[in-house]
Amino acid sequence: MPVSTSNISPTLGFPERFSIPQLATFLEERIPHMVNPHHLAARNDIYEWWNKFPIYENEKDRTTFLKKSSFDVMAALSFPFATEFELGACLMFYLWAFVVDDLADEGEGQEDTDAFAELTKRSMDVLNNAEPLETSDDPYVEMLQDLVARLRATGTEGMLRRFTRGFEDWSSSQISQSRQRSHDKLPRLHKFLVERRKTFGAAMACALVEYTMDIDLPDSVLENPMVVEMTDAIFDVSIWANDLCSFNKEQAQGDYQNLVPILMQEYNLDLQSAIHKLKEMIHRRLDRYYLLKSRLGSDDRQLGSEVIKYFEGLEITNVGITKWYYQSPRYFRDVDASQGSVVEIHLFERDRS
Repeated sequence: MPVSTSNISPTLGFPERFSIPQLATFLEERIPHMVNPHHLAARNDIYEWWNKFPIYENEKDRTTFLKKSSFDVMAALSFPFATEFELGACLMFYLWAFVVDDLADEGEGQEDTDAFAELTKRSMDVLNNAEPLETSDDPYVEMLQDLVARLRATGTEGMLRRFTRGFEDWSSSQISQSRQRSHDKLPRLHKFLVERRKTFGAAMACALVEYTMDIDLPDSVLENPMVVEMTDAIFDVSIWANDLCSFNKEQAQGDYQNLVPILMQEYNLDLQSAIHKLKEMIHRRLDRYYLLKSRLGSDDRQLGSEVIKYFEGLEITNVGITKWYYQSPRYFRDVDASQGSVVEIHLFERDRS
């Protein structure tokens, strides 16, 4: 059963200062760090595209969103093997996904889940129709139309099918999470860990790895139990790292759908102890991934070199995403979190707006 989050902050008692581990440095010791050489060209092209959409009411808000997020850096770190065209699609994906995610977490979608469900329906129409639909008057749908057109230009049918399934899981989980927030409900740990992969959009990111590395694996391979467990394990590392880095931002917004407060609640821990437990969980999850990787091929001869290439892409994507967390002002205000082994944090004041 979920537990109530009413007055959770006073109950759990967040201290004014705490520290978090620098996990990007830890991951880079095991996984190569790479940056896409087409970064600047793709950024200039896609930011010009982005600026045509009336997502924000004024230029200041639009500029702040881009400056405080650095999604171009995230795309360059996540997909180093992409062509300039493909990297542009990945940057389009991040811009679209984060504005829709913010809509669900902080905007109209949080208060009106029916409106978000309608947006999901229109988005599914875009994804399920091979022929381009009429231009939408909804900027979120129009952004998706442009993204899907680019994915279809060079992507495989399997990749597009998996991207669509991933979006369906992601959007339904966003609605479920918004309803839990509105009812002040915090899920139990096991349920949260499963749902978190969906709210993170892991399946869509997997599809983009296929897209940018020219991989065309059949569903039977990607649904192999070994492949599924390995995929879950490597993504759990960056997903849990996201909760670690985004905790301060989210608690300031009164949002406790985050692994840190859930661990506090589940095990009756103080904040710093919960962070330490989460660090240990991440280390164990990465160890589990490498244990499974050592068995890859020996346990199932059907899994060949293309699968090895796929997981190399997933590894680089996940370390790139995690590296971006620590570079992004979205999560860290006036703090250089990109260096060292520990980041000292001052608790953000609660946003009363």
